[in-house]
Amino acid sequence: MSEPGWYPDPVDPASLRWFDGAAWSNFQCPVGADLSAPLTNLPTEFVPAVNIPPQPESWQSAFVAPAQAAGSKLWIAVVAAAVTVVVAGGVVLVSAALGGSDSIEASPASAKRNIEDSSAASKTVGPTIAPPAAVPDTVPPPTTPPPTAPPQTAPPQTEPPQLVAPGWDELKNASIPAQCRHPATKLFDGKDQSLGPNDGYFELMPSLYSGETGILQGVASSDAGPLTAVVVSCNGGGVSWPNMVMFFSSGGQYYGVGDLYEGLAWEAEGMSGPGREGIISISLSGDQVLVYTSATTLQDAECCPSTSAVLSLRASGGRIIQSDLFEDLGD
Repeated sequence: MSEPGWYPDPVDPASLRWFDGAAWSNFQCPVGADLSAPLTNLPTEFVPAVNIPPQPESWQSAFVAPAQAAGSKLWIAVVAAAVTVVVAGGVVLVSAALGGSDSIEASPASAKRNIEDSSAASKTVGPTIAPPAAVPDTVPPPTTPPPTAPPQTAPPQTEPPQLVAPGWDELKNASIPAQCRHPATKLFDGKDQSLGPNDGYFELMPSLYSGETGILQGVASSDAGPLTAVVVSCNGGGVSWPNMVMFFSSGGQYYGVGDLYEGLAWEAEGMSGPGREGIISISLSGDQVLVYTSATTLQDAECCPSTSAVLSLRASGGRIIQSDLFEDLGD
């Protein structure tokens, strides 16, 4: 059995043909070809040759190129032409047809180095392509910070207006609701100036007929601060009516009225009611206004009261609560 290598072509004496150790191939090259350069136009697949003796005749010896000086590039040509490398007994044997009949042996390490050199030399070197120029990092445009909301400032703490019991100057021109059968009105100098001669009258009494004061400032309330109480004299035409006590809050605002009737059990006390124009005095007792008034007994005529009574008034929830009625027997 012949070793793989280039042998004289048994069909074409002017050519060399590659024998792979088992059969002829279709790989050919001219006799005297420079096997130091890669062979071209070789088949891409191994195709056994036909109509050729199965292997070289015994008289034919493998054709290999004579040894070249150091740095020979024989291995480059052999690898580029699909050389078959046979490792036998730790020695690499390469046969080539370069016009001689000697064989070249090399150690495995030397063969590996030559093969690597030939592989690098057999690569086709294309045009050099310069690497793309480095693209500088894109600097993002400066960002505008979002507008900063102005600092939240708490509204200044304002003290609630101080409530003060109104004085006479505020009461004398106050607005009042309908009273004593008269429509709602605005007072002028403490009187209802809109009434005609036959309509009766309505007025606030800072001074009573008894000479006592008819006005009290600083009356406590549950919801409107200090109040001012003032005695009212009125009628709807004709004879006088019993007095009332009207209450005003800060600024001269109407608060409520005590008519000396509602919620009071006069008959249970043996009396029919307060006398006409009967309030004698008013005074403060804690959060209550004590009213001292003339009163009629069940036997008295309305014109002529014969006794007196004491009752209390208290401001709460926008109304006047009347209570604690009893007859003053002078003892």
